[in-house]
Amino acid sequence: MGATQPLTIWAPISKQLYELRSITRHLEDLQSIKNALRGQLEQANTSIYSSKEVTRSIKKTMKEIDKQILNAEKMISKCIDIDPVLRQKIEYLTSIKGVGEKTAAVVAAETDGFAQVRNAKQLISYAGYDIKENQSGQRVGKTKITKKGNAHIRRALHFPALNVIRYQVGSFPNLYGRKLDKSTI
Repeated sequence: MGATQPLTIWAPISKQLYELRSITRHLEDLQSIKNALRGQLEQANTSIYSSKEVTRSIKKTMKEIDKQILNAEKMISKCIDIDPVLRQKIEYLTSIKGVGEKTAAVVAAETDGFAQVRNAKQLISYAGYDIKENQSGQRVGKTKITKKGNAHIRRALHFPALNVIRYQVGSFPNLYGRKLDKSTI
């Protein structure tokens, strides 16, 4: 395969992007912990018997997690500001309505600053947004995304995609409608 196809030379991820990826993944973990604590607090508040000590402990832990989340967000901004090339890529991504700095940082960090992405189709496949046909012979099933790609990118782009549809930004609602119609056939 190497003799017949021109292959690009592999290069390791830069230290800056590796640090950014570590921070964004840490932020994702912190947000998951906060959501779990929020569920525990809801359960403690709505149960027939509740322990004030447990409720107080959960609230204290949530405050500490909030501090850690703010710290991680500051670290993301600092990491982006250090590298002017990365800053330019983040500004380009945040020019898309609904994409903020954290979302852009996740996408840039998980794709190695787009160094290994040559086109949109490759990025779609890498993120796991490519479509899987479910049909055989006469039977036509529902089409779904493969979800075989990078879950961090899919998670980061979920709400921006919903907001683009909700607020009717550009031609995305028409594309969404066409894809929805095709998937319900």
